[in-house]
Formats: sequence, C-alpha cells, structure tokens
Amino acid sequence: MGLTHTLEELLQDYGRLYPITLRGSQQLYVFAIEKDGVDRDQLIKEVEQVIDVVKQCFGIDLNMSISQLGGGWQAVAHLVDQVLNALEFSVYTEDAGLLLIEDYKEGVPFESCTFERQGNQLVRAIRAGNTPNALAAVASVEKALGSVAAGDRAQALESVKTLLMHIFPDVTVDHIHTQEEMVTVLHREVMDRTRAVSHEQVASIGYLVRQATEILKRDFRGPIALKDVADEVGVSTSYLSRMFKKETKQNFVDYLNALRIDEAKALMKDVQLKTYEVAEMVGIQDPPLLLKTL
Repeated sequence: MGLTHTLEELLQDYGRLYPITLRGSQQLYVFAIEKDGVDRDQLIKEVEQVIDVVKQCFGIDLNMSISQLGGGWQAVAHLVDQVLNALEFSVYTEDAGLLLIEDYKEGVPFESCTFERQGNQLVRAIRAGNTPNALAAVASVEKALGSVAAGDRAQALESVKTLLMHIFPDVTVDHIHTQEEMVTVLHREVMDRTRAVSHEQVASIGYLVRQATEILKRDFRGPIALKDVADEVGVSTSYLSRMFKKETKQNFVDYLNALRIDEAKALMKDVQLKTYEVAEMVGIQDPPLLLKTL
C-alpha cells in the first residue's frame, strides 16, 4: 500500500492510478491519463523517483517497467504484455530498476523464418531463465518438424538451423543432418543458457554484460561495434552502453581497445612481426597509434 500511495501522490497531477495484483509478487498499475499533453519522459522521471524513494526508505530494490502509451481500455492487454515481457527480461539483465520497452528487443534478430513463433518463445524463455518454457518451445519445434511432409523436411531443417544460428551465434550447425540431432543440440543449449541466466554469478558482473565481454574477447581482432554486440545480446545500444559502464567501470570502446593493446603487446614479442602487421592482427586500423600507445 505504501508504494501505491507514493505513486498516487507523485502522479496525481497527471491522472488516476488503478492497481491490479498479478501472480506472485507482481503489482500492475494501469495509469489513466486525465491531462492533455502528458510527457512520457517526465513520467519516466517520476517513476524513477519512486524507485529511489522505496530504496532509501525501505531498502527494497524495485524492478519496474513502463509500457508505451496506448488509447482506450481495449489496448490494456497488449500494454500489459509489454510490461510483463520487460520484467521477465530484467532477470536476464540482472538489473533492478526501471526497464523501458525500447531497452530490449523482444524477437529473434531476423525478419522472417518458418519457425519464428517458436524462436520468439525460446528467446523470451532463455532471457527469463525459464527452463520449462524454453523446453516447451523446443518440443514445439520438434512437433512442427515432425508434421512437415517428407519431401519438405530438409528445407524445414535448414530453417531451424537458421533459427539456431541467430539465437546461438557461437553454436556450430554443420554437423546437424537429422531432426534428432537438431533437437539434441537445441535441448543442450537451452539447458545451458537458462541455467546460466538463473544461477550463474561471476565476479558480480551480470549475465548480460558477461555475454558482451565474451563476444568482445571472441571478436575483437576484427571490426566490431557497440551495435554488433547489442544486436547479438538483444538489447538497445544505449542500454548496453549504460550497463557496460556501470558494471565494468569502463566504457565499451576503452574495454575493446584494452583487449587489442594487450594482444598487441604479446604479439610484439615476436621481433619478426612489423607494427602494421600486429595492428592488423588485433583489429587496430591506425598502426602509428598502436606504436604510440605501446
């Protein structure tokens, strides 16, 4: 009730709040705007203030999300889904606070696929660390494959391979030739990823940023940008940048450059390698800059 009253007080100039209790400890607030020209950015600031107040007064870390603005009660169901998906995603990011709809990417990162529905279900379940839901998505893929006519099965298997490569870019699919092999790989990856999201804690760095650093360590020798990493982990560039700085105490570019410089130092021990060769090997486009840094 304290949280509800705080929200009502802060937002009373904008409209009316309707609290709805959901499953578990989740509380939903439908905010009926009764004032023209409400600024969503200002609304976000007010909610962030509530999070700070609750933290300071009660020592409670709140996970909250705000949907996009919608008109009429008929839009409520869709907007509620937006919020619940974002709150599930907060488990993946391990970040208490306010998560905006634009901070995360809901679907699989490609435009069309025969198994897009199952792919979206997999992505959501893995990000939430929800093993049962993820396994249900795998079962759905298996069932869909089994229902394909024999003459179309090879093409359907290739579609699932495409899905697999987009969700798990580090997984090799060349050895997959049958439905059974595909389901085995999906099952293994789903179990590994959902357990990692749910349980793994390493050096206080959240799973999202840990994934980002692993991608950088894998790909720093080639051209790689913040957007490339954000796309792979499924968040916006601004959110990844913010979380990266918060948890590593370095910005993205500094972290990337440090990886390249450390590798360059190791390679420069080989006196037969020229500076421009080392620079090319570690992804630095400006050899004189490398020499100056070293």
